[in-house]
Amino acid sequence: MATRTASVSGNWSNITTWGGSAVPINGDAVVIDSDVEVLFDVDETVFTGLASMDINGIFHVKPDMVTCLKMNGNIISTDGTGALYIGKRLIVSDFSLTTDKTNVYEVARTLLVGTVEETLGVGFNNALDILVDIAVDNENIRLKSLGEDEMMLDISQEFRVNYRSTVSLSTILNYIEDHTSTYYYDETGNNLYIHTSDSSNPSTKTITVIEPINRPAAGSESRCQLIFNSTGTINIPTIRMYGWYPDKEFTQLDADADLNATQIVLKEDLGLQAGDKIGIGCGTVNGQLTETAKGYYTVSSYNAETKTVTLTAGLQTARLINDYVCIGSRPIKISRTSGTVEYITTKIDNIVLIGVLIDTYLVRYSALATSVYTENTIINHCTSSNKSIGIGFINSQILNTTRVGGASSSICGKIFSSIIDNCVSISGVLPISGGFNSIITDCICQNNDDTATGMNIKNCIFKNLKMISDSYNKTRYKNCEFSSAETITEPTSTNYICTAIFESCIFKENTIGYFPSALGIKLFNCLFEGTELQNYKWVARDPSQIIESFDHNQIVGNYKAWMKGGKIITENNRLKFICESSSYPVFRDYKILVQKNKIERFRIIGIKDFTGGTIKAELIDPANDPLIDPTATPLVTSSMADIKDTDVSMNINYKSLKAQELILRISAKNNTGNYILKELVRFNRRSREVIQ
Repeated sequence: MATRTASVSGNWSNITTWGGSAVPINGDAVVIDSDVEVLFDVDETVFTGLASMDINGIFHVKPDMVTCLKMNGNIISTDGTGALYIGKRLIVSDFSLTTDKTNVYEVARTLLVGTVEETLGVGFNNALDILVDIAVDNENIRLKSLGEDEMMLDISQEFRVNYRSTVSLSTILNYIEDHTSTYYYDETGNNLYIHTSDSSNPSTKTITVIEPINRPAAGSESRCQLIFNSTGTINIPTIRMYGWYPDKEFTQLDADADLNATQIVLKEDLGLQAGDKIGIGCGTVNGQLTETAKGYYTVSSYNAETKTVTLTAGLQTARLINDYVCIGSRPIKISRTSGTVEYITTKIDNIVLIGVLIDTYLVRYSALATSVYTENTIINHCTSSNKSIGIGFINSQILNTTRVGGASSSICGKIFSSIIDNCVSISGVLPISGGFNSIITDCICQNNDDTATGMNIKNCIFKNLKMISDSYNKTRYKNCEFSSAETITEPTSTNYICTAIFESCIFKENTIGYFPSALGIKLFNCLFEGTELQNYKWVARDPSQIIESFDHNQIVGNYKAWMKGGKIITENNRLKFICESSSYPVFRDYKILVQKNKIERFRIIGIKDFTGGTIKAELIDPANDPLIDPTATPLVTSSMADIKDTDVSMNINYKSLKAQELILRISAKNNTGNYILKELVRFNRRSREVIQ
């Protein structure tokens, strides 16, 4: 093993970069000195791997060729200033940046390079531009006329050469958006012009642009590979990876596909080509896929006109129309030869990954302290397979990212104060897990064992679930769609106190029922198209725990509830208590604000269709609830006389010594039968308030 040091900037393959000694070979240790930029332009596929790489300058990658960096050790930065760019780094000082809105930027710079030795043609002004097209690394320079007239060059006239190359619109915008306090872009005519905050001319500032790793050639899965042994890490201050990505990350099947079928038809064009990998959801299976492929297939060919995908192998399970299909490969691929050790083991912030497939954790912080998590990190248009793309993010963004291959964990986990948007998970345990003060929006999850948890979740689709998580607090779902959730096993612990809230959600395509072991849920304006709940009298549920649905099935005023003692429905605008247990009550709680030293009066009128049992009205201090603490007693109790099929009233009178919030509880308990609450009225000194 030798140590190879890059002391001057240049291409990796150029011996001059390494002081004229030798280009690094298998087993060498590499050092890139400070202020040195090395452009990686080799394929080390046949290597076992470099022993180590110490980047104190800049490492970046040639974007338009197949490259492979193999590491049998760690990537570090001894002086703490190194930067790893997967993509070609361009320094733009007195450049202008414009686009003609065709998603291609023109990067132009004017340099004084020489003199003209001919005379301009008659009538032609002296403002001569010569366009220099740079095909590959400033090679193959050719001169082209910018006008239609013949041009002659005048002796001794100075001339300037415009260097021009193209960089994708998304790449420029991603970098500029990452520095919005410094750079701005405006539309001028047909161009999008990027400039600095103190000038309309970007020549006053230095701008860095990353040219992304190009799309792989047809037949290839990736263009740039980073392959590590089982323990190699990337602990370097600056990590930026930019790869090409498609316009659309997912679509649905436009037709059923049989077992062993080698073709599927898409609803929308994904722009696929041979060699691409895709994730295909399965509407005939709930929860994780058990097929060997785990929904992860390779494209043999693609007809964009008919949107027909031909696969290299037949489907191992039949698919249904509207099953989801997502992108499952990227130009940049990071993988290990074995193991699942995370790639980054120290706190590194401001990481950018775009167009990257990663087979195991980028980061995995086991501590619960968010101070050690990666912060201000952007994961965009990436794919995770096998494991989560990372665990432990704060103030970060996970965007347009897919999870495929039956990964045993989520897209990402321990997400705090972050945004997860437009992501897709095909087959896995959880699509996204853990964290608070984060927002998940517009995500698609099919064939997952559980839902995303611990966050605010909006406009997401959860298809072919096994169950909806009920073991996490403070999860709020809004405008989400759930289908086919079922359960195989139930939690045995009574410690799972769920406080999930569902707002304007739809539950469909289920004949078994939802929330088999949920301990406490509130639903607002939700619609159940199939079976609603199953096993709501679960043995581990505490009698005080209740699942309530307000404006049930999106009907204003329609209330429904489930608990250990039975359920409540709305019938003819009245609450009907359906008793199903002689040991536990069916109850409805009303929060009541009472004033100090004021007598509160309530009248409850109802009718029951059974004899025996217990019907009660109670005023309760929430801190001393008899359903939670059997030794506690209500402030006031009124019991209904045991009269069947006749309206009977109960009355509550109470004077509080302080202003406080109390619970007015109406309950019914019997092994069978119904109690209908006809009227609940609160009397004030000069008014009568109908509560029910």
